Amino acid sequence: MRNEYWLDGFNIFHKWQKTKGLFADKHYNVDLPRVVEQSIRILSRDLAQHRAKSLIFIDGGVIRTERHQAGIRVRYAGPGKKADDRMVEDLGLLGSDAGKVTAVSDDRELRSRLSYLGASSLGVMEFLSLLAGPKGGGKGGKTPEDDLPEVMRIKCRPVPPNEVKVWLEIFAQADLNDADG
Repeated sequence: MRNEYWLDGFNIFHKWQKTKGLFADKHYNVDLPRVVEQSIRILSRDLAQHRAKSLIFIDGGVIRTERHQAGIRVRYAGPGKKADDRMVEDLGLLGSDAGKVTAVSDDRELRSRLSYLGASSLGVMEFLSLLAGPKGGGKGGKTPEDDLPEVMRIKCRPVPPNEVKVWLEIFAQADLNDADG
């Protein structure tokens, strides 16, 4: 096994400028499987251009499976399962080859679990900056957003302050409900 990046799919999709806007309306009847597939296509294209051997882990899925897309492997955790747990389980099976894996996630607990098994790790922004290349947007001063189709630029709009307030109230209430449980 040669060096490989193992990516926490949703962690990247929600933080990367090219994909995070696709999830912006998830509470308003967005077709989540379609958005996930679209995000995988976008990420796969960038990874293939950089020839980064990568495996993207995705929460859930109809069945526990792996498939290939544009030379990138996509591994679904399975019904009701988390990608984090699948990553740890699969890394444990590698034994001494676990040191050839670089995990990409901002989830500290996941990074700690994978590090314990021998993998190295990067935060999402560190990994994305590697993909972007040198400061200034890489080749020709382009930014990653320059490659987005216009329809996606519109979807990646900033969230209005009144909407932020509503979401903060919802999340605060959810935290209170969890504390009561």
